[in-house]
Amino acid sequence: MSYVGGNGGLTPPASLTPSGKPRKPWSQWRQSSTESLSVWPDTGVESPMEGRSIARVTPAVGTAAVLDVETTGFSPRSDEIIELAVTLFRYDRSAGHVLDIVGEYSGLREPSCPIPRCASTVHGITRRLVRGLRFDYRRIRAMLRLADFVMAHLCGL
Repeated sequence: MSYVGGNGGLTPPASLTPSGKPRKPWSQWRQSSTESLSVWPDTGVESPMEGRSIARVTPAVGTAAVLDVETTGFSPRSDEIIELAVTLFRYDRSAGHVLDIVGEYSGLREPSCPIPRCASTVHGITRRLVRGLRFDYRRIRAMLRLADFVMAHLCGL
Protein backbone atom coordinates (compact mmCIF):
# COMPACT_ATOMS: atom_id res chain seq x y z
CA MET A 1 0.00 0.00 0.00
CA SER A 2 1.31 3.47 -0.81
CA TYR A 3 1.54 6.32 1.62
CA VAL A 4 2.52 9.96 1.50
CA GLY A 5 6.11 10.50 2.47
CA GLY A 6 7.85 13.58 3.81
CA ASN A 7 8.31 14.93 0.29
CA GLY A 8 4.54 14.80 -0.37
CA GLY A 9 4.85 12.08 -3.02
CA LEU A 10 4.36 8.36 -3.11
CA THR A 11 7.09 6.57 -1.24
CA PRO A 12 8.01 3.04 -2.28
CA PRO A 13 7.81 0.39 0.42
CA ALA A 14 10.89 -0.57 2.45
CA SER A 15 13.02 -3.38 1.04
CA LEU A 16 11.59 -5.94 3.47
CA THR A 17 8.05 -6.79 4.50
CA PRO A 18 7.14 -6.81 8.22
CA SER A 19 7.65 -10.60 8.13
CA GLY A 20 11.22 -10.16 6.81
CA LYS A 21 10.59 -11.31 3.23
CA PRO A 22 12.08 -9.22 0.39
CA ARG A 23 9.65 -6.83 -1.24
CA LYS A 24 9.07 -6.66 -4.99
CA PRO A 25 11.06 -4.05 -6.92
CA TRP A 26 9.32 -0.65 -7.14
CA SER A 27 8.21 -1.18 -10.75
CA GLN A 28 6.47 -4.47 -9.88
CA TRP A 29 4.99 -2.97 -6.71
CA ARG A 30 3.61 -0.07 -8.72
CA GLN A 31 2.04 -2.49 -11.23
CA SER A 32 0.36 -4.50 -8.45
CA SER A 33 -0.92 -1.25 -6.92
CA THR A 34 -2.52 -0.41 -10.26
CA GLU A 35 -4.23 -3.79 -10.25
CA SER A 36 -5.79 -3.01 -6.87
CA LEU A 37 -7.41 0.08 -8.37
CA SER A 38 -9.42 -2.03 -10.79
CA VAL A 39 -12.52 -1.74 -8.61
CA TRP A 40 -12.73 1.99 -9.45
CA PRO A 41 -14.58 2.40 -12.74
CA ASP A 42 -12.91 5.65 -13.87
CA THR A 43 -9.26 4.64 -13.48
CA GLY A 44 -8.85 3.29 -17.00
CA VAL A 45 -7.83 -0.09 -15.55
CA GLU A 46 -9.77 -3.21 -16.46
CA SER A 47 -10.44 -5.78 -13.78
CA PRO A 48 -7.90 -8.63 -13.71
CA MET A 49 -10.70 -10.79 -12.27
CA GLU A 50 -12.32 -10.82 -15.71
CA GLY A 51 -9.17 -12.34 -17.25
CA ARG A 52 -8.51 -9.27 -19.37
CA SER A 53 -5.31 -7.34 -19.80
CA ILE A 54 -4.83 -4.39 -17.47
CA ALA A 55 -2.71 -2.58 -20.06
CA ARG A 56 -5.48 -0.18 -21.07
CA VAL A 57 -4.03 3.31 -20.85
CA THR A 58 -5.63 6.16 -18.93
CA PRO A 59 -6.52 8.93 -21.40
CA ALA A 60 -3.85 11.62 -21.73
CA VAL A 61 -6.51 14.34 -21.49
CA GLY A 62 -8.75 14.90 -18.48
CA THR A 63 -11.63 17.21 -17.66
CA ALA A 64 -11.85 19.38 -14.55
CA ALA A 65 -13.97 22.25 -13.22
CA VAL A 66 -13.29 25.51 -11.44
CA LEU A 67 -16.09 26.70 -9.18
CA ASP A 68 -16.58 30.20 -7.81
CA VAL A 69 -19.38 31.54 -5.64
CA GLU A 70 -20.57 34.81 -4.18
CA THR A 71 -22.62 34.75 -1.00
CA THR A 72 -24.69 36.95 1.28
CA GLY A 73 -21.97 36.62 3.96
CA PHE A 74 -19.52 34.22 5.60
CA SER A 75 -21.79 32.05 7.76
CA PRO A 76 -22.51 28.58 6.34
CA ARG A 77 -25.55 28.40 8.66
CA SER A 78 -27.30 31.67 7.87
CA ASP A 79 -25.87 33.00 4.60
CA GLU A 80 -26.59 31.74 1.10
CA ILE A 81 -24.94 31.42 -2.28
CA ILE A 82 -26.30 34.04 -4.67
CA GLU A 83 -23.94 33.63 -7.61
CA LEU A 84 -22.37 30.43 -8.93
CA ALA A 85 -19.90 30.17 -11.79
CA VAL A 86 -18.47 26.93 -13.20
CA THR A 87 -15.81 26.65 -15.90
CA LEU A 88 -15.23 23.19 -17.32
CA PHE A 89 -11.88 22.65 -19.05
CA ARG A 90 -9.75 19.93 -20.59
CA TYR A 91 -6.20 19.48 -19.35
CA ASP A 92 -3.10 17.46 -20.18
CA ARG A 93 -2.82 14.84 -17.41
CA SER A 94 0.97 14.47 -17.65
CA ALA A 95 1.94 18.16 -17.88
CA GLY A 96 -1.05 19.65 -16.07
CA HIS A 97 -1.58 22.35 -18.71
CA VAL A 98 -5.06 23.60 -19.55
CA LEU A 99 -5.84 22.74 -23.17
CA ASP A 100 -9.20 24.41 -23.72
CA ILE A 101 -12.45 25.49 -22.09
CA VAL A 102 -15.33 23.15 -22.90
CA GLY A 103 -18.16 24.72 -20.93
CA GLU A 104 -19.13 27.68 -18.78
CA TYR A 105 -22.04 28.50 -16.53
CA SER A 106 -22.74 31.63 -14.53
CA GLY A 107 -25.99 32.14 -12.69
CA LEU A 108 -27.63 34.25 -10.03
CA ARG A 109 -30.30 33.25 -7.51
CA GLU A 110 -32.56 35.14 -5.15
CA PRO A 111 -31.74 34.26 -1.55
CA SER A 112 -34.29 33.85 1.22
CA CYS A 113 -32.21 36.12 3.48
CA PRO A 114 -31.20 39.76 3.03
CA ILE A 115 -28.03 40.73 1.12
CA PRO A 116 -26.14 43.01 3.50
CA ARG A 117 -24.78 46.27 2.10
CA CYS A 118 -21.22 45.25 3.05
CA ALA A 119 -21.56 42.06 0.93
CA SER A 120 -23.02 44.02 -2.00
CA THR A 121 -20.06 46.39 -1.78
CA VAL A 122 -17.69 43.44 -2.29
CA HIS A 123 -19.43 41.64 -5.19
CA GLY A 124 -21.86 44.24 -6.55
CA ILE A 125 -24.89 41.97 -6.31
CA THR A 126 -28.05 43.57 -4.96
CA ARG A 127 -31.49 42.19 -4.06
CA ARG A 128 -32.90 43.97 -7.10
CA LEU A 129 -30.41 42.25 -9.42
CA VAL A 130 -31.30 38.71 -8.24
CA ARG A 131 -35.07 39.12 -7.74
CA GLY A 132 -36.90 36.08 -9.17
CA LEU A 133 -33.74 34.32 -10.41
CA ARG A 134 -32.76 30.67 -9.82
CA PHE A 135 -29.75 28.52 -10.63
CA ASP A 136 -30.00 26.00 -13.46
CA TYR A 137 -29.24 23.00 -11.23
CA ARG A 138 -29.65 20.49 -14.06
CA ARG A 139 -26.94 22.21 -16.11
CA ILE A 140 -24.64 22.60 -13.06
CA ARG A 141 -24.93 18.90 -12.20
CA ALA A 142 -24.34 17.87 -15.81
CA MET A 143 -21.14 19.93 -15.96
CA LEU A 144 -19.80 18.72 -12.61
CA ARG A 145 -20.44 15.07 -13.53
CA LEU A 146 -17.99 15.46 -16.42
CA ALA A 147 -15.18 16.68 -14.15
CA ASP A 148 -12.42 14.42 -12.82
CA PHE A 149 -12.11 16.92 -9.94
CA VAL A 150 -13.42 20.34 -8.90
CA MET A 151 -11.35 23.29 -7.67
CA ALA A 152 -12.80 26.19 -5.67
CA HIS A 153 -11.29 29.53 -4.77
CA LEU A 154 -11.10 30.39 -1.03
CA CYS A 155 -13.44 27.53 -0.21
CA GLY A 156 -14.23 26.91 3.44
CA LEU A 157 -13.24 30.18 5.08
